[in-house]
Amino acid sequence: MCHSPVSGATGRRGRPGGRVRRVRRAESVSVDAATPPSGHDLPQRFLGAVARGDFATAQSLAAPDFRFSTARSGDVGLEPWLDLYRSLRRGIPDLTFTVSDVAGDGERLTGVLRTTGTHTGRLDLPPLGVEGLAPTGAAIDLPAEHFEMEVSDGRVRRIVSHPPSDGGLSGLVAQISAEG
Repeated sequence: MCHSPVSGATGRRGRPGGRVRRVRRAESVSVDAATPPSGHDLPQRFLGAVARGDFATAQSLAAPDFRFSTARSGDVGLEPWLDLYRSLRRGIPDLTFTVSDVAGDGERLTGVLRTTGTHTGRLDLPPLGVEGLAPTGAAIDLPAEHFEMEVSDGRVRRIVSHPPSDGGLSGLVAQISAEG
C-alpha cells in the first residue's frame, strides 16, 4: 500500500493492479487554483476552497449535477450548499477544513474531514433555526466526519457526509451555544 501526502497524488489512472492510494496524515494543501486537480488532492482542493470562501474555485471543481447529502439533511444542490457555507464564513471567518485518510480509485473516494474555527461574526443558519447569533468567541473543533466523494471528469459530483451525533452543523451550533 502506498502512503503519500495529498499534494503528491498523481491521478486516477495508470496505477498497476488497481491499488488504492491512501493518505494517512492530515495535511493542508496550498495549490494554485489553475492547476488541474489529481484524484486524491481533489477533496482538499474543493473543500479547502469552500472553507476559504473561494466559491468560484469550488464551483469550477464541482460537476454541473453536484449533490451533497447526509442522513440528517437530505440532498441539496451546489448553490444551496455553497449559500450555507457563505453564511458560515460570515460567522466563522477562520473556518478551516482539514482532509485526511483519502483513499479510493480516483472516481470514488473516501476520507475524513475535521472542521475548526472561531465564532467571531454574526451567524445566520435559518435551516437550523439560528438567526442573528452574535459573536461568542467560541472555538469550534468538530469531531472527525467521514465522507464519500464521487468524481466525474475530474470534478466533484457528489459528497455523502457521515457526521457523528455530536458533529456536523448541529454539533457546530451546540459548541457555539455551550460557549455563548
